[in-house]
Amino acid sequence: MDLVAATMGPISIPLMLGLLPWFRRCGTRAAIASWAAGLIVWAIVKWGIGSTDTTLVVALPLATSLVVYVGLGLLLPERRADVDDLLGSLNTDSVETDEVTARPTAAVG
Repeated sequence: MDLVAATMGPISIPLMLGLLPWFRRCGTRAAIASWAAGLIVWAIVKWGIGSTDTTLVVALPLATSLVVYVGLGLLLPERRADVDDLLGSLNTDSVETDEVTARPTAAVG
């Protein structure tokens, strides 16, 4: 359980929040730093302090990862035009894809 808390908790913050448009400015730097900070805090809590409290071992790295991810996104934004274009294109359908899906497909085999 502790190893899963050390890795999946801090990794889940950039993965889930990165899907939301409000966190578009948070880039790879914030994602990697938040994961690393969460892992370091887990190691300090687990081995440095020697805590056996599961809540502390799981929640503190997760909270640290959240603060680092949001903080770096606000302080050092990484907004790029190509990323904005890609994310903007996900919300629209082009005419070409409508034509392709409207054509009947031949049976294979």
